[in-house]
Amino acid sequence: MLFLIEGLLNLIFPSREECPLCGSRSPNGDVCQHCTLWLEEKNKQPYCCRCGRPVNKGSLCRECIEREWPFTAARSVGPYAGPLKEAVHRLKYQGKKQLAQPLGRLMVQQVTGEMLYRRVDMVVPIPVTGEKLRNRGFNQARLLARVVAGGLDKPLADILVKYRDTVPQAQLNRQEREKNTRDTFKLAKNVNIYQKKLLLIDDVITTGSTISAAADVLRQAGAGEVLVLTLAATPKYS
Repeated sequence: MLFLIEGLLNLIFPSREECPLCGSRSPNGDVCQHCTLWLEEKNKQPYCCRCGRPVNKGSLCRECIEREWPFTAARSVGPYAGPLKEAVHRLKYQGKKQLAQPLGRLMVQQVTGEMLYRRVDMVVPIPVTGEKLRNRGFNQARLLARVVAGGLDKPLADILVKYRDTVPQAQLNRQEREKNTRDTFKLAKNVNIYQKKLLLIDDVITTGSTISAAADVLRQAGAGEVLVLTLAATPKYS
């Protein structure tokens, strides 16, 4: 009966097709022209081949020259700004889980041209604690990872466990973030990832501390290589 009522309501009040980024009206729910142009303009900028962030010149940003990461490369659809930031907030904080499909497809499109990303063995989402999962009702990174796994035709592997909550990262500076995420993740039981090439998925990369903590656990467990793909990346951390 409920199904029939919902179907009738959809006929009378059809769902509003909107751009998954900015939420404006858009035919078929595709990314609107304004957001498409915004993404294209942002992706014209030169980027660091390691962390994927914008650079003024050269192939590596200063941070990637000065430090080692436990992952090989990181890529994002675009900067954590404008309509992409709106999309993250609508998915993560407003509970619009349906956005994971179009946003995940954008993530797939971002890396399909890179051979490095075609050869992964598993797609691994950044986990949340059980308490946060119960409170929010979903893990946005896993929703995105499921779409990415399907788009790349690779298995989705829930092999990481987050066993303690951390202070919200937005409140911390770089050093505090790294300390905050240290010893946060562990590998699930009876998991063999020896020499596997893993693709780690999250919604946003800021300083890289969360991604690095997770990637470090995977590498210590024997993973051959860890790649990173996020929906958005902060252009610069100050």
